[in-house]
Amino acid sequence: MNDSDEETEKNQENQENEENEENEPKNNWNGFIAGIFNAIIICLICAILGTNFVFLTRIDLDKMFPSNINLRPYKEIGRNYMKLPPYFYSQTSKSSCGASIDINNEKILNNKFILGFFDYGFPYTLLNDDENIGFGDKIFNWFGNIIEYSYIWQRILIKKIFAFVDGICGLSENNNAIPFTIGLIILPLIILLLSHSWWLVTMFSTFFNAKNWFQIILSAVGCLFAYTWAIALGLNIVQAFGLIFRFIMIPPFMNWTEWKKILHASDISFVIMFIFSICIISSAFTTLETPISGTILCVILFTFFNSLYQYHKQKSHA
Repeated sequence: MNDSDEETEKNQENQENEENEENEPKNNWNGFIAGIFNAIIICLICAILGTNFVFLTRIDLDKMFPSNINLRPYKEIGRNYMKLPPYFYSQTSKSSCGASIDINNEKILNNKFILGFFDYGFPYTLLNDDENIGFGDKIFNWFGNIIEYSYIWQRILIKKIFAFVDGICGLSENNNAIPFTIGLIILPLIILLLSHSWWLVTMFSTFFNAKNWFQIILSAVGCLFAYTWAIALGLNIVQAFGLIFRFIMIPPFMNWTEWKKILHASDISFVIMFIFSICIISSAFTTLETPISGTILCVILFTFFNSLYQYHKQKSHA
C-alpha cells in the first residue's frame, strides 16, 4: 500500500469520525425549557377541566342541565297557571363524589346576561300551547319544539354520564382523584362528540317528538329543501358553544370558594404532580442526553414517591 492510499484511508476515517460526532445526541436545553412551559400549560388545562368536573358532580345538575319540560327554562307558567319560582330558587344535590355544593354566587344569580343562559327565554317563548293558532304560530311551535327536545335529550344524556361517574365515586370514600381523573377523559369526549354529532340526534328528534302531523310534514319537506338540516346543524354549533360555557367557563364562578377547595385538595395535587412529572420526563429524554435525563428521572421519582409517602403517613395519623 503506497502513501497516497494510506492518506486516503486516514481522510475517510477522519470524515467518518466527524460525521459520528455530528450524529451524537447533544443537550438541547432550549427544547427542554420549552418542554417545561408546555408541561405547565398542560397541567393548567388539566387542573381546570378536572376541577370543573369534580365541581359539577357535587352541584344540582338540574340547574346546570335542566331536562324537565314542565319547569324552567322551558316553561314560565306551571300547570296550576301560576308563575314558576326563580331558576336557582331551590337546589337539591346528593353526591357520592364529595360534599354537596350550592350555586351561591350572587353576581351570577343576579346578572341578567348570565341568567339568560339558564332561565326562561328565547326560543321557548315561541311555543304556544293553544289549539287555535295561526299558520305563523304553528311554524314557531315547530321550530321551538325542535330546539326544546334537542336540548332535553342532550341534557338527559349528560346527566346519565354523571350518574355513572357518581356510582364509581361510591366505590371509594372521600376520593377527589377518581372523578378528577375521569373528568380529564370524559369531559373532552363529551364536548367533542356532542359538538360534532348531536345534529343527527336532533334530526331524529324532529320526527320522534313532533306534536302533530303538521310538524312531521314540515320536517319531511325541510329534509328535501335542506332547511331542517340547516336548523339541526346550526343548533349543533350553538350547543357546542353552550357546552364549552357550562363545562369550562362558568363553574369556577358559581362558587369560587368551593371550587378552590377542590383544586387545593391533596389527592388532586398528586394527580397534577404526576401529569407534570410525566411531561418533564418525556421532555428530558427527548431533548437531553441519557445521563442527564436519567438523573432528572431519578430526582422526579424520588420527589414524587417521597411526597406520596408523606401524604399517606399524614392521612393515617389524621
